[in-house]
Amino acid sequence: MKWKKFRLRIYELTDQLELRRQLAEEFASSGEYEYYANLRGLYAPEEWPEVYARLMAELAKDRSWLAESTYVKLLIEEKETEKLLEYVRRHPRTVVDYYKHLIGKYPEEVYRVFEQQIGHAMQEASNRKEYKKGCSLIRELLKAGGRQQAKQVVESLRQRYPNRPALLDELSRIKIS
Repeated sequence: MKWKKFRLRIYELTDQLELRRQLAEEFASSGEYEYYANLRGLYAPEEWPEVYARLMAELAKDRSWLAESTYVKLLIEEKETEKLLEYVRRHPRTVVDYYKHLIGKYPEEVYRVFEQQIGHAMQEASNRKEYKKGCSLIRELLKAGGRQQAKQVVESLRQRYPNRPALLDELSRIKIS
């Protein structure tokens, strides 16, 4: 890989635009975020949408953590909230990481993902440590502005799990006022 980076530098020094474009796109589409700005600078504004669409399609196909991370960063950077919401729906555990970018436009959908994630976490929980993690999700829901939803979730959990005293204790520590 290092030799490819040297090649890119040589292409820069020798003004080989097309080869620079190809190599920068290869780096960016494999998840190397730092090459995104470089790549974008190599295209005129009217050419960019086609390249961007191709890049995002490549990143979406690649299941490596690096490509996925770059994909999400670009969605945020380019303010593609609808696609970011789709991503969060497919990966509900990421709602805590990305709700701030979505809450302004899609509050109800974000609250729904939070509720599903909390329900799943509590269903799987079997000890105080796991209950605390689930309750931290409820607190994040509160931070996101879902006070009413948090109140409903807490009440639902109390009714669903009346024989889990540690859970009930942790739920009682949540301030929903």
